[in-house]
Amino acid sequence: MSQRIILPSTSDDRVYTPSDGYEYTIGPKQSLPNEASSALIPSRIYSESLVFRKQEVSLSAMAFLFQEMVAMIHKSSGTAKEFEIKLNGYGYGIGTRLVELLNFRNSMPPNYSKSSTFLSNPANVSNNEASSTGGTGTGTSSTVSDHTYYHHENGNESLAAIINNMRPRDLKILDILQFIHGSMWSYLFGHVSDDLVKSSERDNEYMIVDNLPMLTQFIPAGRSCDYFTCGIIQGFLNSAEFPCHVSAHSMPQDGYDQRTVYLIQFDKHVLERDSLRFGP
Repeated sequence: MSQRIILPSTSDDRVYTPSDGYEYTIGPKQSLPNEASSALIPSRIYSESLVFRKQEVSLSAMAFLFQEMVAMIHKSSGTAKEFEIKLNGYGYGIGTRLVELLNFRNSMPPNYSKSSTFLSNPANVSNNEASSTGGTGTGTSSTVSDHTYYHHENGNESLAAIINNMRPRDLKILDILQFIHGSMWSYLFGHVSDDLVKSSERDNEYMIVDNLPMLTQFIPAGRSCDYFTCGIIQGFLNSAEFPCHVSAHSMPQDGYDQRTVYLIQFDKHVLERDSLRFGP
């Protein structure tokens, strides 16, 4: 029994044609001779997003978006505690993504080219390896902070090579807090935090001080809106295997009415691990 194909453009019975179920006017796509053999060209989207570029977001635009987010969360929250938890959760996701990104950018050599590619040619890598061991390869290698980075003969470096030679993560509590105080705060807010303090009463408590919080500088103090930044700090530390709890406290001082202290309370086993590895 023959089958009939109905063309979607019309319902006229006259266009019915006997067929065995296959429309020969479509057929398989014919590939060009050089299309199948062409080499895979990696997308630049990886290198362009990983390589650091100084990009500043308009403060007024950011303040408007932050205000809308706060208003949305406030409407859906029944208590102040629920509001803080939800706002913390929004920042938490950002913090978890910053661990690898900022660590990678701090691993890049100072003279790194913005035109670098993400993947390196295996042949070039082998040539570079031969060159670094005294062979006759066409590439050269350089060492920065005890890490080797390969430079191709066309002037491009491989991001994949840098990923394989990233700086080790900070393992000490003080080192990871200094990274937040410096690198992370500069990336987010354009300046290092104003102070990093260790509690004299409890060993597991540290404080990061910001005299003029950028996101909440237009919001009256004591409104719990700084818990968004708390979420960023907590997400960063938890993702780096330093589980903790972070809270924000408004503490005006020396004319800084918006001065905020972010209190970081590490879990007990983090202190025990730090003591076993590096001593008291």
